[in-house]
Amino acid sequence: MLCVTVCPVGAINADGHLNAMACYHHSYRHKYGGFVDWVENIVQSRSVRDYRRKHSDAETVLMWQSLYYGESYKCTNCMAVCPGGEDHIAPMRKIRSATAKMWQTG
Repeated sequence: MLCVTVCPVGAINADGHLNAMACYHHSYRHKYGGFVDWVENIVQSRSVRDYRRKHSDAETVLMWQSLYYGESYKCTNCMAVCPGGEDHIAPMRKIRSATAKMWQTG
């Protein structure tokens, strides 16, 4: 239940349900969909002050880094506290490999 406690957006519920979209929007915001949202916020901002009310300096730097170096992930708290052992790691690696292949071909 540590993952439930450390999730900053409540994406993991105590009953085991994962709100995948809440996790996605928080953790992977700096990918394509988040970039479009960020550009729209820049365009709609009336001034630098207005923009900074919507986006922290850290968030702006993370977006710049994602454009220059590649995506950065804001949160891996659930993985950091997961007590899963080798019996969980092997299946996770298979899923990760399959997901990577899907993104490369898609």
